[in-house]
Amino acid sequence: QPNVEIRLGETLQSVEASDDAVRLVFSTENGRRESRASWVVGADGAHSMVRKTAGFSFDGFTWPEKFLVTNVRDPLEALGYTGTAYISDPDAWAVVLKLYDDTGDDLWRVAMPASVDVDDAMLLEPESVQRRLRETLGADMPFTLAYSGTYRVHQRVADTFVKGRVLLAGDAAHINNPIGGFGLNGGVHDACNLASKLAEVWHGRATNEALELYSRQRRTIALDVVQKNSIRNKNLMDERDPAVRLRNQQTMHALSIDPYRSREYLMETSMLSAVLQALQIN
Repeated sequence: QPNVEIRLGETLQSVEASDDAVRLVFSTENGRRESRASWVVGADGAHSMVRKTAGFSFDGFTWPEKFLVTNVRDPLEALGYTGTAYISDPDAWAVVLKLYDDTGDDLWRVAMPASVDVDDAMLLEPESVQRRLRETLGADMPFTLAYSGTYRVHQRVADTFVKGRVLLAGDAAHINNPIGGFGLNGGVHDACNLASKLAEVWHGRATNEALELYSRQRRTIALDVVQKNSIRNKNLMDERDPAVRLRNQQTMHALSIDPYRSREYLMETSMLSAVLQALQIN
């Protein structure tokens, strides 16, 4: 697009908003660079420098365990895995998702829990990773590892998604555990909601109240849908009581044989109902 400029090799240091513009300071290989913009959208991830330097708070909590994340280049369909699968086990649960890129057809993300008491270097030893994959995926075979890493998982939401001329979207505004795919979908929905409103303000067809409405709509969804459902999913996977686990499985079975309840459940878990819910917020 002729009105888009991509600048590589620059790191944002700070943002400072005034009544009519935002000043941005970057570090580059040639030294410090400053820029001014009418609006800034912080879509710079969980460690957002926009959020940190523009004065947003980011309240919530951190899960006690780490996540061991791997990308595997093998046809896991041959092991019975579909595009999206969850292994429910209190000690060895996992998320198994098929990814897509330009380098081949077989690329899968396998995310598993890991103790915070075990050093990353030990967790990421090739044989240790292979052992976890064999145990988790239920196959005694070597796996083609494209990537492995660990990270801590948080459940946090910014106090607001707009402060003056600075806005937040995606992981910069809200983060959650990955069980259910709510973070990515929620970020896409943020972008869709914000783009139309910011365009109206930019062209003078709407006031800044449109951006406040964006914050109310998307922050409510982040709290009531993204946080609630991702925490619920994590707790379902962690459940240790056999009676509770059986009851949860029976509930899912009942949903699967009831077309109306199945549709309602899929509308909620796909976050399609959340898009409609956001539009009802004034």
